[in-house]
Amino acid sequence: MPYIVMLRPTATIEFEVPERDGLDYFNEDAARLLPEGHELIDIDRKRGVAIARSTETKAVTVDRIEDAFTCAPEGWQALSVRPA
Repeated sequence: MPYIVMLRPTATIEFEVPERDGLDYFNEDAARLLPEGHELIDIDRKRGVAIARSTETKAVTVDRIEDAFTCAPEGWQALSVRPA
């Protein structure tokens, strides 16, 4: 039985967030400056940066469930496995 494995990239990006008074303002600015197609995964107010990763996903079909653990190319990780 074939299986569909959903993959996403593991790479992250950092982007600068201007310093403002208060953590709430910093968080709001980080969310506002978030590049399209990315999700916020961490903020570092001390360094003035936010860290994000791509929301891109792709599906790969494998023949055996065991192949789901090794089908992700370098820089990608498996998110889920389901029967095709």
